[in-house]
Amino acid sequence: MPPSAVPARVVLYQDNTQQIRVFGLKDITTDTYITTATMSATLLDKDRNQVVGLIGIALNFQASSNGDYFGIVASDFKPTVATDYTLVLEGDNGGSHLHIEIPAEVRVRIK
Repeated sequence: MPPSAVPARVVLYQDNTQQIRVFGLKDITTDTYITTATMSATLLDKDRNQVVGLIGIALNFQASSNGDYFGIVASDFKPTVATDYTLVLEGDNGGSHLHIEIPAEVRVRIK
């Protein structure tokens, strides 16, 4: 289940409701969109410890989409501002496993 494109860096904001999204998850063998995967997102700090507020957040399939999944990060998400995080996306579907690690940073929300 490899993605067609992965961002170079993900930016997350403290004290802000936001979405983690995966677009167009597709099976490369059958060239069909995956609509039944179990997906999750977890943020790791520089020491690979899980960050409170973004541990195993479920990414749900968006109905009537072409393999799009989304999960909500709650507004009480408030890790330390830094640029050395890693966002880990995990997915399972019919014996296939997806594991993607994307560099991430946390910024202060500008009001």
